[in-house]
Amino acid sequence: MKRTAVENWKQSHDAVIPPPTPAPRPESAKARKIRLTTMVGAEAANLARNAVYWTPRLTMSALIERALVREVKELEKERGKPFPQRERELPSGRPYLGAETCDAESDRL
Repeated sequence: MKRTAVENWKQSHDAVIPPPTPAPRPESAKARKIRLTTMVGAEAANLARNAVYWTPRLTMSALIERALVREVKELEKERGKPFPQRERELPSGRPYLGAETCDAESDRL
């Protein structure tokens, strides 16, 4: 079976010319997820696990994200304006002496 000139050309160029790939869709900040690892008090963790267990379709990630956003908005409201973008990354590891922690907050839970 003879091939046409166009078929011969296509076959010889298919290996050289990659098939077109769709342009990447821009990710919105809302759609992009990152891992955020932190320590929480045992009682707070237990309360969160109970809430997730008893709430259909609620995930731990969704619960924590909602709580974080709600708390930051409350802090901004108390402050009277939004927080500006940080100038550098936060230091990792345990805070050094004098840093305020949430231990007192978790003790009240």
